[in-house]
Amino acid sequence: MLTRENVLQLIHDQGPLLPIQIKKHIGGDSLIIGAILSELLDTKDVLVSKTRFGSSPAYYTTGQEKGLSRLSLYLTSEQRKTLQILEQKKTLEDKKQTMESRIALRQLQDFCIPSSMKGKLFWKWHEISDEQAIKRAGKTRLKPKAKPRNTKKTRGLNKRKHKKFSGNKKSRALRKKRN
Repeated sequence: MLTRENVLQLIHDQGPLLPIQIKKHIGGDSLIIGAILSELLDTKDVLVSKTRFGSSPAYYTTGQEKGLSRLSLYLTSEQRKTLQILEQKKTLEDKKQTMESRIALRQLQDFCIPSSMKGKLFWKWHEISDEQAIKRAGKTRLKPKAKPRNTKKTRGLNKRKHKKFSGNKKSRALRKKRN
């Protein structure tokens, strides 16, 4: 039977769970399950994940945060790949990641915690402490980007482009006068 107490007990015993998993275990209508979960959230009996698994968040009770990693099979392949790399390395510098990984890190805030060190954005695995993250981030050498050298050739090319552009303007003006 679908009651508030049954849903809470199921989440407590087997959580974190997605609404579809609750429906499979208890049965009932999805709308009613959604209303019960909303009620449990309002009373702070359950917590909701920031990460979406498909289109739904996971519901869990205090102390079940580590169990969220079991739901990784519902993540996209890029999110899973990024999550595995972060779990192995424990910290990742944002700038050194691919665009897809950077997007995935921002979507997986239950597993990745953003922190700023040395003026750069780092992501740390949710199970390590801030001290461990600082040590790991300190091991990576932060090299400044090399600036392109301004040679005579590049200066000359820039001037030529400028002249071409101004020549195009003049020719447009002459064409307008002719017409």
